[in-house]
Amino acid sequence: MGCGTASLGKMAIDLSHRCWVEIDLKILAENVKRIRNHLPANVTYISVVKADGYGLGAIGLLPTLRSSGAGIFAVASVAEGIEIRKHEPELPILLLSATLPDEEEAVFEHKLTPSLSCPEEIFRYNALAQRLGRKLPVHLIFDTGMGRLGNWHPQANTVFNALSKAPSLEIHGFYSHFASAGDDPEFTKLQRKRFQEIFRKFHPKAPNILFHIDNSAGLATFDSHAGFNAARIGILQYGIRTNPEPAADRFDLLPVVSFHSRISLVKTLPKGASISYGRTYTLQRDSRIAVIPAGYADGISRFSSNRGQVLVRGRRAPILGQVTMDNFMIDITDIPDAACGDRVTLIGRQETEEISINEYSAAAESIPWESLCAFGKRVTRKYLS
Repeated sequence: MGCGTASLGKMAIDLSHRCWVEIDLKILAENVKRIRNHLPANVTYISVVKADGYGLGAIGLLPTLRSSGAGIFAVASVAEGIEIRKHEPELPILLLSATLPDEEEAVFEHKLTPSLSCPEEIFRYNALAQRLGRKLPVHLIFDTGMGRLGNWHPQANTVFNALSKAPSLEIHGFYSHFASAGDDPEFTKLQRKRFQEIFRKFHPKAPNILFHIDNSAGLATFDSHAGFNAARIGILQYGIRTNPEPAADRFDLLPVVSFHSRISLVKTLPKGASISYGRTYTLQRDSRIAVIPAGYADGISRFSSNRGQVLVRGRRAPILGQVTMDNFMIDITDIPDAACGDRVTLIGRQETEEISINEYSAAAESIPWESLCAFGKRVTRKYLS
């Protein structure tokens, strides 16, 4: 029972890798290249790096995304935009969410591009731009069925009329957002048609601006003849499959992300012993149990208790009992050579076995987007180049 301790001596030991995510930047660059190769040459690649690059560390991703062809970076908030601007002095940074009134001066200061939904926002930003003596690039959002941001599509004229009275704003883009691109092709087709009507009405008046509705899931049905000249790519960059006919397969993309920990303790327990809080699992045989030094504080959902699996030495091992804040337990009885210090893979491949992020998320009753964003602060991000 237990683990031996390594002699420290003068050896430098990295203490940060009890639980870590690996991000393969070479694969990321290749994925972006393959996506771009499947899009018309005139389509601007908008790389979505909101939520700290979907939990992967946006700053560590920027150089690869920029050099691979990103033309715009998109974020959710002004604070995210400011952080990106510190490391990206040139490329446009698009804010995908509505801004609060007390954030608006920072939009100008850090050269961010807001997304505007209604005449009230347009007039407010125009007044501030005039007071500051500045021009401000903006994108306009139209609600074609998402029910979130954007002016409701039949009322598009009200936004365009408001813009005609806002000379300090420069239109750089029109866009909308799919509600169910991954699982409702008919409604997606309807949304695309609605946005196409806006495009036909306003493109002749603004031929040089960007029109975009396609996101990662939408690329599976991208219409190169529609005239849209930009696409917002988020989770697809990481080679993650998100719908029944995934664009990741169509573009032959590879997974960028893997998630790992290590065995910190090995012990034997008798048949009938219970595991973890709440005693939700009782051993059906004498067992070797491994303790893994990661838990829900690191983003491992409690829903994966008694249902998730991990890989150890190329073999699957089930999670037993409740996942706790800092640890969870697995059964390694059938992996007799497993030992303290062994790598434990929660997402990724070992030898011939693989746990995809989709499988990991399903065990957690979650989705890949949430799984990535759940990685905790103490999870080290390792960039492989």
